[in-house]
Amino acid sequence: MPNNIIFNISALSIDDILSGWVKQFYLHGIHPPQVDIMFDSFRERDDGSMDDSQLCFAVFVHKHSGEPNFVYPEHDYAWGYVVHQQFDQACYFVWIDTEGNSTAVSEPMTELCPADVEYIICLIEYLRLLGQAQTHTRSIAAKN
Repeated sequence: MPNNIIFNISALSIDDILSGWVKQFYLHGIHPPQVDIMFDSFRERDDGSMDDSQLCFAVFVHKHSGEPNFVYPEHDYAWGYVVHQQFDQACYFVWIDTEGNSTAVSEPMTELCPADVEYIICLIEYLRLLGQAQTHTRSIAAKN
């Protein structure tokens, strides 16, 4: 791999990373396997009606999501709802419009240290970007 590939992960905010993952999930049905993303609801208007132009997605990050080969486990359910294990995972809510553009990101709901969760998110994104760069580099080398 060329030595001139530099990643400036610190230039991305946690909101940018989460919004990017949700946009990919909404538009293409894909997300990093270390996290789980699911549709939560539509934004509620002041009058109580649902605004179907504003979608909300839950992004779950497990305390082990940063470990090699980690794949997000199945959720526990009770009465048809996800049981959020706040001592094992963080949950962010990301709102997007119908084109996939983020309109808001919540603070994490968790008992984990927020700085640790942010580190895990940055690590997952760094490895995702590194993998894309390695794939791109191999495809360029194969053409030569």
